[in-house]
Amino acid sequence: MTISERTRDILRSLQVPLLVLLIAILFSLWAFSTMEPTGGADSFDITQKAALALILYVFVFVIERFHEHTPSYTLLVVGLTIIFMGQVENILDEFVNITYGSLPIDLEDLDTVGLFLVGIGLLTYTNMLTKAKARTEQSQRETELYATLLRHDLRNDLQAVLGYIELAQKEGQNHDELLESARMATERMARLVKAFSIHMGSSEGSLISVIEKTARDAEKTHQGLTIDVTAEEGTADIEAYGGPLIQVAIENLFRNAFQYGGENPIVDVRARRLDKQVEIVISDNGPGIPSEMRDRVFQRGTTSTDSGLGLYLAKTIIKGCGGFIELLDSDSGATFRVLLPASS
Repeated sequence: MTISERTRDILRSLQVPLLVLLIAILFSLWAFSTMEPTGGADSFDITQKAALALILYVFVFVIERFHEHTPSYTLLVVGLTIIFMGQVENILDEFVNITYGSLPIDLEDLDTVGLFLVGIGLLTYTNMLTKAKARTEQSQRETELYATLLRHDLRNDLQAVLGYIELAQKEGQNHDELLESARMATERMARLVKAFSIHMGSSEGSLISVIEKTARDAEKTHQGLTIDVTAEEGTADIEAYGGPLIQVAIENLFRNAFQYGGENPIVDVRARRLDKQVEIVISDNGPGIPSEMRDRVFQRGTTSTDSGLGLYLAKTIIKGCGGFIELLDSDSGATFRVLLPASS
């Protein structure tokens, strides 16, 4: 910060205190010039009242820290000014008999109003701080999520692309299929990078369209994976809130089925509307999740090799989009139930 900027900030911070002081001086001059003097003044009382007025005036400087939140700052300034002027009048009463024509009031009678305004100002500022803290915590959670997505999803897709390139270099391989799988993996990475610039509350269009496109892309990326999507009536107009991130969550569920569903896994996706929510049930025909892992399947780093993040990321994203995910009991394979807000 330059000297001129620092000077400008100091002058700005002095504006309100100087204005309050000017009001007090003008009020005192008016009182001494128009009101009748009293018989005498008690120096001890004057000292006490002056000390209290000085403390109140110091608070006018202290509340400058609230100036960034205009509503709170305005309430605090008005409230403290009322209390301060009441105390100034209290001091002047030692010297002159202050009256306001036929109005039977004193400024010090308005102390309750001043205290009320100060209380409302502090309450408003506290509420603002609480909301700001919540936004900061949400931002930190999203930053952590994005960093984890970069480590997990981009690493997996890069490994997939490298694997397809190695296979393509071998003789007798279907180069077209391998190149298509590699292309889909790179598109996934591009979507993930795009997701970092879009708020989690944005809309990505029809949820069913997002699921169907994600399923087709996953089939191309993971050779041997088959995904069937069934959407009941009334789901076509449901929007996919969460931006590209909700697609990332679904992709992780499909990838999980491919990685742990055995040879040529088949995934069944069923979607239906439940009042203000949409239910998505994703089942595969794999060996299922071992009973000893079911209680911690969504914990960070929980897979059969204790190195996975896919289901943890899926839950984190879905929760951030206002949804819910759980592992259901099933006779075979793994079945996940996802609930998301349904808005047309």
